[in-house]
This record gives sequence, structure tokens and C-alpha cells, in this order.
Amino acid sequence: MAGCPKCAVDLVRANPHKKAKRLPNGFLTFEELRVGEKLRLPEKWFNGELDRRPKAYFAALPYHDGVKTSSLGALADGLLGDYVTFDSAADKVIALAQLSDQAFTTAVLTTGALINQSVAEVARSTNPAVAAYAQATGIAVNSAGGHASDLIAALAAGDQAAAAKARLDAQNELLTALDSARLGLYAVYGDEHTAVAAPQIPTFVPPITTTKPKPAPKPIPTPIVVAETVNAPTPKSGLSTGAVIGFGLAGAAVVGGALYLSTHTDLMKSARRFL
Repeated sequence: MAGCPKCAVDLVRANPHKKAKRLPNGFLTFEELRVGEKLRLPEKWFNGELDRRPKAYFAALPYHDGVKTSSLGALADGLLGDYVTFDSAADKVIALAQLSDQAFTTAVLTTGALINQSVAEVARSTNPAVAAYAQATGIAVNSAGGHASDLIAALAAGDQAAAAKARLDAQNELLTALDSARLGLYAVYGDEHTAVAAPQIPTFVPPITTTKPKPAPKPIPTPIVVAETVNAPTPKSGLSTGAVIGFGLAGAAVVGGALYLSTHTDLMKSARRFL
């Protein structure tokens, strides 16, 4: 992690058996570190978790020099707090496989509560699409709790096959909850929202209305008059001779137009305000 000295905080949290200290700017480090010590390396250094974090997460971390604070200032507290809770829940999900059946059922409930806690800010979003991630997280957590109850029932009945399935189902549901929580956190703290230190006030952009010009009317065709001369019939008594003229009128005109109105509103995304 040479490219991210700020991320050394993950190493400290992965080794809770060692004493740690917090520097004036909030950076967490070991109280002492000796050559030859063996340390547990954090999972998220290798499983791609850090690659899925928004830029704002790294900006929120305090600098390792112990002096320079986060570039996000006070806005970093909520962001880091949610991700610390998320990381704690992720570690507990990984540890589930090593637990006994009895300990597993209890851990499922506490781990699910942590996952839900990590998306509390997501749930408060006024954007339905963002808040939906918190809802999906809660549904998966509740389902995991149901499978934990199934595990207890299977153990009481001595059904080892059902117990094994219940354990697997519960763990998979917690993994699903973690995925939903991860997406929700990114939706709230993503680069387009928190890459700046101060929230931006959205500017109202009035709708742009365009009207397609009415097409010019088509010219009305000149009526075509066809004259036909018919030979006069043989004169009869009491009738004067003459020519009978017949006229036929042919012609049609259609004049039409359509008015099209389309409205496009350019909605500007606003940066999220951290309180």
C-alpha cells in the first residue's frame, strides 16, 4: 500500500492486539512497531474493496504526517464513520465461517445490525433510487435472520443437512446485504457528489421549449374545367335548335400542418451536504 500511506489505518485495525494511538490530526497508527513482528494484513488490501471506494473516501482520510487534516474537513466524519462500520461488518461476515453453530446464529444478528447501520445515511436520502439500496440491504439482512432461525430449528431436530444449508443461506444473504450497502454508500458518497469540500447549491435551469415551425401551406391546385361540345339533337317541334354544353369540374386541395412541442429540462445534480 505504498501508494496510499493514509490507508495504513487499515493495518492498525486489522491488528487489534497491538496498542494504537491517534495523532493530533486524527491519523491512527501503532504505538510501537518492532522489526520482525508478524502482522495480519487487512483483507481489503487484496480483495479489490479499496478499488471500489470513491475518491472522496481517500480525501476524507487524515494524512499520515499527523499534522495535515483531511481535505474534506468536517465533512469527512460522516463518510469515514459509515465506511468504518461497513468494514467492521465485512470482517464479521468473513469470520462467520469459523464460528460454531451456536455462535453463528448470534453473529448473524449482530452483523446484520452493523450492515444496516452502515447505510443509515443512504436510507435518509430523498432520492428514491438511492434509498432503494438501503431497503434492499434491510431485506437481505432480515432474510439472513430468518435462515439463522432455521439453523436453530434444524439443530434442535438433529437435521445436520438442513443446518448446513441454513448456515450457507444466512451467510450468502449477508454477502448480498454487503453488496447492496456498498452500492448505496457509493451512490451517496460517489465522486460526482463529494469530490469537493463544500456542497454546491443547484442552479435552477428553466425548461427549454422548442416549437417546430409550421410548414408552409401547399398551393391549392387550379380547378381544371373540361368543356365538352355535344352535337345538337334533331330538332323537335316546339324546341329551338342549339348546342348543349356540359361542364365537368375536377380539383381538390388539402392544406394541413402540425405543431410539435417538446420540452427538455436539464436537471443538474447537486452535491450532497454532509452534516
